[in-house]
Amino acid sequence: MDTPIEIIDYEPRYENWYLFIENRGFAGFDSPWTQSSTVEAYPSDILKTFLARMENMIVGLASLTEWLSFRPQNNNTENGAIELNSIGVLPEYRSRGVGSRLLEAVKQWSQEQGYRRIYAFLMGDVRWDLHRFYRRAGYELIEQWLELKDAQGRTTDIRIEDYWHNPGYLKQKIIDRGYIYCLHLTRSEH
Repeated sequence: MDTPIEIIDYEPRYENWYLFIENRGFAGFDSPWTQSSTVEAYPSDILKTFLARMENMIVGLASLTEWLSFRPQNNNTENGAIELNSIGVLPEYRSRGVGSRLLEAVKQWSQEQGYRRIYAFLMGDVRWDLHRFYRRAGYELIEQWLELKDAQGRTTDIRIEDYWHNPGYLKQKIIDRGYIYCLHLTRSEH
C-alpha cells in the first residue's frame, strides 16, 4: 500500500526541514550555482511554500517567489506571473508522486491568487527527467540560454535561438546552461 502524501503550508517550525531539503534535495545537480550554495535560513522573498509530508517527515518542498524577468524592457517584473523558485524532493522519495502533488498545490494556489503564468528555471546539466517532469505537468519550454566564458575569462549569457547561427560562440567554453519553462494558467484544461 502506498504511503499517503500530505501537502501542508510552510510554518516557521518547519524551518529545519526546509533547510534540510533545500540542501540535500538538490544533491547531484551539476551546476556552479547548486555546488556553491548552501541555504542557511528561510529566504525572506518567498511568497508561499508548500511542504510534502510522508511517514511523519517532510520529504519535499515547493516555493514561490515574485517572477523577475531578465529582460530590461519588461522593467524586471511581469504582471500576473509567479516563479516556482524551488522544488525539491529527498532522493529516497523521488518517483513516488511527491513532486507531482507539490506542482498540483502550486498550480491551485496560483490560480486562486489570480496568477496567469508560473515560470520555472532549470539550471546547469540537470537530470533530463526534470525536463520530462515539467512537460508532463503542462509546462512548456519557452527559452534556453548558455553561459559562456571567453579566452579572457569574461562571461556572457546568450539565448540559444538568437545566436545559433554565429559559429564564433562555439569557440567559447560553456560554463552553465539555463532553461525557462512556463505553465499558462489561463488556458482551458482538456
